[in-house]
Amino acid sequence: MNAVERAVEACATHVLQTGQSTCIRYSEPGSWTYGFYVCWVPGHIFVGGDIGSITFVHCQAFSSMRSAMEWLAHSEDDGYQLSKAKVGTELDLPRTRLHIEELMRQAEEYGEPTAGFADLLEQCVEGNEAAIPALLAASACCQDYYGTESYGFHPRFQLACIRLAAKAWLAENPPLISDEAVS
Repeated sequence: MNAVERAVEACATHVLQTGQSTCIRYSEPGSWTYGFYVCWVPGHIFVGGDIGSITFVHCQAFSSMRSAMEWLAHSEDDGYQLSKAKVGTELDLPRTRLHIEELMRQAEEYGEPTAGFADLLEQCVEGNEAAIPALLAASACCQDYYGTESYGFHPRFQLACIRLAAKAWLAENPPLISDEAVS
């Protein structure tokens, strides 16, 4: 049996069902820069847009849109939350070094400041992963290199954006019954 035949057999009794999802767009009005969608279905959060794509799976915590947004908004444990997306958060030192070299080349070409590149490259060569994010954040030479998101810290950047969206959603959608009223 080939893949198409297997799919036809597996989905033979499937029907379209609605009402089991919610999708929001989080962006600046009239702009898509860093804009993204957050879509909930039971057990899953799918995020996609200008910040890239990431999927979180947590059946117990994502039973409703509210529970998913609360889970995203109220945790500061990046490692645990990102484990639910099965993404790596390690810095890719060789890739980061190549990108820093390219930034330095561009800065030299356009006459922009290059102070700080030597320290960054030295940390890459030494494999001092822990020092690189702080150096990047403090370095005038990499002001548009926001958080090394393409080089190992991208999932943390995505999570920070998603947390902002979750907090905004919760602010716009207060619970219908307060916790005090239930007690």
